[in-house]
Amino acid sequence: MFLENGEWRQQAFIKPSNTGVDDLFGASIDLSGDTLVVGAALEDGENDALTDSGAVYVFQRTGNTWSQQAYIKAPTPI
Repeated sequence: MFLENGEWRQQAFIKPSNTGVDDLFGASIDLSGDTLVVGAALEDGENDALTDSGAVYVFQRTGNTWSQQAYIKAPTPI
């Protein structure tokens, strides 16, 4: 989102590389400058191997373009 003429406008649609419908992508977020970190509390991992263990996605903005820079996942559920 960005402010233009006193109104908020959507700048981009942020979509992770591998999240599923029930992963709760966006359950937590943090924005610092041009870096956005988004949590997916129930993300399952590759091939659904780690059921509901969660993950974090890191996006970077360059100009008006956002791109995913990292996918952070614990090796085993806690």
